[in-house]
Amino acid sequence: MTEFGNVALTEERDEREGGNVTLKLPALTTAMKLNEAALIQEVIETVPVKDVELIVSNLSEQYVHRLLIIIASALDSSRHFEYYLIWAQNLITLHGPKISNRKSTSHLLALEKSLVRKYEQISKM
Repeated sequence: MTEFGNVALTEERDEREGGNVTLKLPALTTAMKLNEAALIQEVIETVPVKDVELIVSNLSEQYVHRLLIIIASALDSSRHFEYYLIWAQNLITLHGPKISNRKSTSHLLALEKSLVRKYEQISKM
């Protein structure tokens, strides 16, 4: 439980309601609809690495652009660099043809700038 509510967005059912079942609700989509960057980042960080590709592949095109910006921002500020690289890779791999228009150029440039900055920081080590 966080200040935003139940991040996992799961529901435990009693035996009389059909058994002890956990239902996964679309947490990322809900967070994107609320348009809260902190909540979106928190939901992203609760997704297991093995599920990133599945979530990104089922993500609606309308959320891809916003997610690119959030991933670019998180690459700059988060300690979970490799994790966000996996998100960025899956977004570009799975939605690349859809995000290659002029409208998305600024989102891709923001992602590139974040990656270049991180590369420069790491190369100084």
